[in-house]
Amino acid sequence: METDISLKQIRVLTCLYREKSLKQCARIIGKTPSAISKILSRLRELYDDPLFITSVSGIEPTPRLLAMINDLIAIQTTLENSLINSKEFDANGYTEEIILSCSMGLMERFGSEIFTKLSALAPNAHIQLYTWTGETQQQLESSQITAAIHILNEEKPKHIYQKTILKDEMVLAVKADHPAQNLTEALSYSAIILKTSGWNDSRYHFLEKLKANGIEVSHAATVDQLSLGLSLIKESDMGMFIPKVAIIPELKYFTFEGSCYMPLNFAFCIKSANRNSPVHLWLHKVCTSILKLTNI
Repeated sequence: METDISLKQIRVLTCLYREKSLKQCARIIGKTPSAISKILSRLRELYDDPLFITSVSGIEPTPRLLAMINDLIAIQTTLENSLINSKEFDANGYTEEIILSCSMGLMERFGSEIFTKLSALAPNAHIQLYTWTGETQQQLESSQITAAIHILNEEKPKHIYQKTILKDEMVLAVKADHPAQNLTEALSYSAIILKTSGWNDSRYHFLEKLKANGIEVSHAATVDQLSLGLSLIKESDMGMFIPKVAIIPELKYFTFEGSCYMPLNFAFCIKSANRNSPVHLWLHKVCTSILKLTNI
């Protein structure tokens, strides 16, 4: 029996694994559901395994497929990268998925601009934007997502390549007519903490730095959505620690200096093996052009 497996077949398997839907997979790949079904039937014969079973939430991978899916994704990435001419990357003709994950604050601030520009430059690609979650780093490692933008973290493993894309800093934001006239006065009010998955899940680096400098902050609440926190401080005397890039006209902010200064460098994150991939180099360039338009 013929046992060779093609790049086309690998793409079907990885797409079905991500989408859990034969119909959605067909739409993304650009084939009919019937054609995808035939490819899957052939793969089931080759592997002598169902590969996917039907469940209430869609199709689910079998243990056999789960055991090899990361290898298949890695093989797909390597083959696709080898087929693209790095000097002549054609964004307009690119038909694969572009899956980008960003920290919640950046997604709320830049998500619309990123999607609009990517859609204009790569109209035939399937653009997907997600916020960074506890699974994002693993998804980067297995090439389930294309890239991510997040706060630079020296603790990330070496197989995740990080390149600074925006230099920012932490500030204390309050409403425009807040009674505080300086940072010391503003710090005497309660503060909201913005929880950012993948950075301060279990410890608040900034509060630790302030405490080390003899500054105790009254912790009023914790939120994981930037927009919610901004709404709360606009309607109260509470403050919130946020990246300076997230400041909006309805707020005023106080910066930190000296030993309390805390830089926030946002990084473009990809699997290290993809650092010279044409699509990743292009995506980095596009994201950088959007974030660098911001005057901080």
